[in-house]
Amino acid sequence: MMDETRDLSHVEQVIVVIRYVEKGTSTVQERLLALVGTHTTTGEALENLLVSTLERSNINIAYNVGQCYDGGSNLSRAYEGVQFKIRQRNENAIFVQCFAHSLNRAVVNAMNHKSIPGSRNFFAVLELLVVFIKAAHRIYFFLNQQSLLPKEARAEKEKETQGTRSAADGTDDEDDSCVDVDPVELTPSSPLLASTSATGIVGSATSQRTPEQDRPLAPGKGICETRWDARASTLYLNTKPIVSRVPVRTVENVIETTDDSSARATTLGLKKGVIEPRFFFYL
Repeated sequence: MMDETRDLSHVEQVIVVIRYVEKGTSTVQERLLALVGTHTTTGEALENLLVSTLERSNINIAYNVGQCYDGGSNLSRAYEGVQFKIRQRNENAIFVQCFAHSLNRAVVNAMNHKSIPGSRNFFAVLELLVVFIKAAHRIYFFLNQQSLLPKEARAEKEKETQGTRSAADGTDDEDDSCVDVDPVELTPSSPLLASTSATGIVGSATSQRTPEQDRPLAPGKGICETRWDARASTLYLNTKPIVSRVPVRTVENVIETTDDSSARATTLGLKKGVIEPRFFFYL
């Protein structure tokens, strides 16, 4: 089995995995054989990379009885793909397309079908929201606001508690019970950013951490049709929905501050989309 993905330096990292029957038993083992870089991903280049990797491990391709890749043309194409070139070396190496990849494509295509425009529009708005917020000049405002959420949640809880006590005492509760919250200054080298390990598209409004451990939650990856970023765990964090006030605050800040008419038009549409009850229903 072989697949590749591009790293931050724009080099394709190729993994080669073998599945085999352990000698003297009926136990099937699966092992990562190699992780190698390549600057070209043509069928011929990947075939040579695969064959040389097997040879370095003293694995005879003549004993191969199967090969599995995704549906990319450089891997699965009938005459130029890796699977065809390997079959020319060994006709017993039957090609099976990755079932997980096929299932993912089927789910994505189903959720984006024109017969269910609500779901189709939801994912479009969600992806646009992620891409828009992750722009460099917006992400720091987002993280600043995100860092305030646990403090605001505690302030609201304290206000509710004092309101309950006041009601029990028969006194009137005013807004002076609310704790003032000062923005947290974030820079690229800030410990808050350096300690961010949680993922999620727009974070969580509350936190189980102590005040000293509060950290902003960076927006997650954009939704990619051919990878697993479209799974439900991208939309949830610590079993809580990712809905919070921060995305709307970020969008409103752009509306108020930008001189770019195109960006303002985009944010106006985004704000309308993310505050609709239908959006929360689909989320």
